[in-house]
Amino acid sequence: NTKTFAQFPKWVDDHKSELDNKKVLMYCTGGIRCEKASAYIRNQTNAINVFHLRGGIHMYLAKFGSSGLFRGKNFVFDRRGSDAPPSFCDVASSTTSADASVSVVGTCFYCNDYWDKYTGDAVCTVCRESMLVCSSCRSNEKEYHCSDHKHLKDCYFKDLSNFSEEQLTTQILDLRQNLEKIAIGKKFKQKRRTITKQIELIQSTIKSRSDGNGSCKTLKCCRSCGIESCAGDAGECWGFYGRKGEKA
Repeated sequence: NTKTFAQFPKWVDDHKSELDNKKVLMYCTGGIRCEKASAYIRNQTNAINVFHLRGGIHMYLAKFGSSGLFRGKNFVFDRRGSDAPPSFCDVASSTTSADASVSVVGTCFYCNDYWDKYTGDAVCTVCRESMLVCSSCRSNEKEYHCSDHKHLKDCYFKDLSNFSEEQLTTQILDLRQNLEKIAIGKKFKQKRRTITKQIELIQSTIKSRSDGNGSCKTLKCCRSCGIESCAGDAGECWGFYGRKGEKA
């Protein structure tokens, strides 16, 4: 699996033999990435024919709507969040019924119940990747960690105000153990930097408390835009759409 388009060339290079003498059909959101991806496959593999959906799923939905073959919702990069055929828009995301499985194809990262709504506050606390987290799990989890950073779920948090000094010290030990695993290698440079900065943040918090500032509670800012007064806690802020944390 790939998470970013930048990972696609490596995926093709690693799976060249699987594409030999195959017909390849691909589609994406708006068709732009498929133009580049299909060209790369044609040039780098022995696939017989390579096709891509002109205009992507966006144009497909506009042309065929609910009468087409597409099921689920199409993630779009604006404040709508997603686009879907009209007949599927009214199905409640939280249901787990058989009918919902036809239209809601996404699942909650934590409980695997059917869920397809991205919210501004449901982002990985480490990398800010958007995550599918249902309303029930959003009320249970303090902060979220994506699949790439789930190994940090017990030691990496933005809000440190609710942890005791002993808990913070344990977090530092866990982070240092993770740091040792990636101590060598240029490809781990950014990961080492991220963990090191978190260790420094925790150490600074402990020192601040020992200096008599322990009663100062950490401000809870929106994890999307970093603004304290926005609607991040309600899941309504999509901070990456504007510097001032405009609401979706």
